[in-house]
Amino acid sequence: MQRFSILLEIAPHGDLAAHLERCGGRVPEVEAAKYVVQTLDALGCCHGQGIIHRDVKPENLLLDAGHNVKLTDFGLSAIVKPGQRLRVPCGPPA
Repeated sequence: MQRFSILLEIAPHGDLAAHLERCGGRVPEVEAAKYVVQTLDALGCCHGQGIIHRDVKPENLLLDAGHNVKLTDFGLSAIVKPGQRLRVPCGPPA
């Protein structure tokens, strides 16, 4: 019998979209740069494992107690091999 575990982390500051809304749609440049760098680091880690997220948006970036970005919602993600192209489109039609 296989056993599975789910590890959850608390994100007390909610998602980035809600945080931006609370801040009137603007955050200081230093804070914005931190979010961009952390998001790119997370995506780089995923891509290094062959995982393509395909749904990066503020609602899928959670903020932990230290306002650090946590990439979530891998529902549209795909696992690919180097050089492989995805055949199934995702997202809104053109």
